[in-house]
Amino acid sequence: MAEFPAELIRRARAALVASDLTTPITTLQRALRVGYAEARRIYQCLQDDNGIVEMVTGLAEIGLAPEEFFILNTDPNQLWPGLCVWWGPNRRGYVTDLAKAGVYSKEEARDQERSRDSDVAVPVPLAERLTMEVVDVGKLRQAMAEAARSRVPGGGGGRG
Repeated sequence: MAEFPAELIRRARAALVASDLTTPITTLQRALRVGYAEARRIYQCLQDDNGIVEMVTGLAEIGLAPEEFFILNTDPNQLWPGLCVWWGPNRRGYVTDLAKAGVYSKEEARDQERSRDSDVAVPVPLAERLTMEVVDVGKLRQAMAEAARSRVPGGGGGRG
């Protein structure tokens, strides 16, 4: 990391730790007030120095050194509003249910991050700590409508 001053790297790490992980280069542009190309170089430098894997979540600061990671896909074409989109097992497909996401080694996560700007490695303990149970409102409405239809004689949905 000799390419950049230590203070700049510290600020870059802090900005990414505080971010939502979906747009790391944009986060760096804003936090460091640099252009896209410079933010990209800084991001690459951080990845080259043992990876964004350890850096993004501030693992050194919280005393964690996980060996397993989920891969968060931040491609805008793959996003569902308000949901994280994770790589499935064996890098096949995408899932929004963390329980169905693939788990990758540090090396696999680092390789995936380097191969696509839109992929971000997230330590398993961090993602699991931030997980909350949600109900898909569309599926809930559908299930409620089906339940209502099944209670109506003849299943037609009308009265009487």
